[in-house]
Amino acid sequence: MTNIEANNMFYAVMAQDTDIAVTLQGRIYNNRRSDGRETEECIVVNTPWCNHDRPQSGYSNINIHVPDMIVTIDGKEQLQPNLARLSTITSRVLAALDKNMVEGVSWTRPQETLMQETNHAEHYINLRIEWINCN
Repeated sequence: MTNIEANNMFYAVMAQDTDIAVTLQGRIYNNRRSDGRETEECIVVNTPWCNHDRPQSGYSNINIHVPDMIVTIDGKEQLQPNLARLSTITSRVLAALDKNMVEGVSWTRPQETLMQETNHAEHYINLRIEWINCN
């Protein structure tokens, strides 16, 4: 399996899940977002690394981007992460990974990290999934 095939595999799991479709207010992207859509609620799937040993192993990322929300703290408007939306979408993605297995491929429950996108007014959850391909 190539990096592109791994991307396609996880993209398909996300794109075919009806719970994600009704929850997500944006798009699902394979590899990277479209230009001009730097701040939007979306899911981006990418695979930075895999080897070609037998069995093959690698890792993929599912990044859940959500625009920050404006809140007033001490009389000042500030941008803060929209933790409720991040949590809701992350729960749907984790459920999709649990219920949609690919024959010959196994993956672990992902590691989860909350990240701030410094160039845009958003935060994202990075789910890093380690997988093994026995095909």
